[in-house]
Amino acid sequence: MDNEWCLLPPENSVPNGHLEVSRNKAVLHCNEGFKERDGRRVYATCENFKWSYLSLQCVGKNGKKIL
Repeated sequence: MDNEWCLLPPENSVPNGHLEVSRNKAVLHCNEGFKERDGRRVYATCENFKWSYLSLQCVGKNGKKIL
């Protein structure tokens, strides 16, 4: 539904990245020099006013997690 807004959007808890949160989706953007481990970008989606999360990680270009 286009006018659906979820309360309590996800916080930016992904090391080496930041979240762009809209009404019903949170998209992960990794910092320069990093990429998402599995090539995914959608971190969380909202359905029926409840957030569902994926476990995404920003890793160095060589595939290793850097904190």
